[in-house]
Amino acid sequence: MKNLKDSIQECIVNEAQQVEYHVSFLTTKDEERIPYTVKILVDKKYQRNFENFLDNEQDNIFYHVEGGNVEY
Repeated sequence: MKNLKDSIQECIVNEAQQVEYHVSFLTTKDEERIPYTVKILVDKKYQRNFENFLDNEQDNIFYHVEGGNVEY
């Protein structure tokens, strides 16, 4: 079992290896019918692949995307 210090360090290292995106899906809306935003964390090694997916699905699935190298 890891001690607390090692666990915290591992979380910090893992977070540094992920890219954060804030995404609003077209079909998810709050009570005022405004798309709400979710946070998606993608491993850095999959960043380009995920951004290609975002570009291909712009206006099909996503209302707004912000993060990494993408913003629309």
